[in-house]
Amino acid sequence: MSQTILPAALALAAASFLAGCASDGTGANSAASQRPIGGEPIGAKLSEETEHVVMNVREMNELARQSVELLALFSSNNPKDWERARRDLRIIGKPFVPPDVEALMKFTEGADANKASMARMELGRRAKIARILQKLDSKKYDDWKAARFEIQRMGDDAVPYLVSALILEFRGMKQLRYEWARRELIAIGAPAIPYLEGFLLATPADRSDKKGDSDVILRDQCATTLCQMGDLGRPSIEKAVASDWRWVHVAVAKGIGNAPAPAFAPQLRRILIEDEAWEARAEAALAYGRLKLADGVPVLVQALKDPDSMVRRLACKALGETGSIDAAPALIAVLENEPQSAHSDAALGALIKISGMKYGPDAAPWRNWYQSKKTGR
Repeated sequence: MSQTILPAALALAAASFLAGCASDGTGANSAASQRPIGGEPIGAKLSEETEHVVMNVREMNELARQSVELLALFSSNNPKDWERARRDLRIIGKPFVPPDVEALMKFTEGADANKASMARMELGRRAKIARILQKLDSKKYDDWKAARFEIQRMGDDAVPYLVSALILEFRGMKQLRYEWARRELIAIGAPAIPYLEGFLLATPADRSDKKGDSDVILRDQCATTLCQMGDLGRPSIEKAVASDWRWVHVAVAKGIGNAPAPAFAPQLRRILIEDEAWEARAEAALAYGRLKLADGVPVLVQALKDPDSMVRRLACKALGETGSIDAAPALIAVLENEPQSAHSDAALGALIKISGMKYGPDAAPWRNWYQSKKTGR
């Protein structure tokens, strides 16, 4: 994990402390720690905290390192160290010093000695957490597991910081790191669910179809992780299917296919048959192909009547992946009744895959083959 996203990962879980300071001063077990920050989708909040900075990667990493070291100064008993930390962190600025850190620093300057002390403790603690999270830079999976164990030993309220950092790995471009992040999120279990759900359901202010989904990989990986969690992730997947944004549905379909998670076939069927977005229906057809579910044949046959040619084509391919002879009549019907259609070649390919025969696009030999198989001759 790049050090440059450490402050954003830490920012994601700090709202509970700030809410406590603003109310009773305890900072513990507040309602804010049990919901997305400020009542907003977690992913949307994160996008506000992570601003793009054009600078040399080495400079970015150095500023990230300095910000962690400066945070650690709040653990000192020397007021001069606190003053230096506040001054230098404010010079560094965003994105390495997100708004919640600035809010905590203001508490350290306040007249309330108790709140100032608690804020310093929290900032020092976050420095310790950041150092642990730097283990995610490692190319050894054992270091990632060690980071999880260390964070868990710090208490349940430290775990969201790790969860946030792991989810941010999905914004990278390395498949192996996606896999490691999913493994660790699954190992964390229930505490990771609200964050995975928040990122999956987060939608931008501008949901124009022309915009597409700028966070497509992250959203897909969150859906895949929730599906791999099985029953634990089921309520979140149900919420996603009920979402009114097409790209959430696309992510769910991809997640079910990539997991792979045949237990989520009912949700996949709903997307394939009922979804208004052709992109979501197309991904659902692809997912059926990855799952290779023989009992998915009736659903895929129904999808051969889809108004979108891409969905029909992918449904044909998925029928071939099932390997079920029960798919043959519908595929033969495509060759016979729609020989010039965009999906007839996919129907032919599916029949070849199911049968092992290579009769060509004429429907008659395929009908004879199917009849011989059904009669056992």
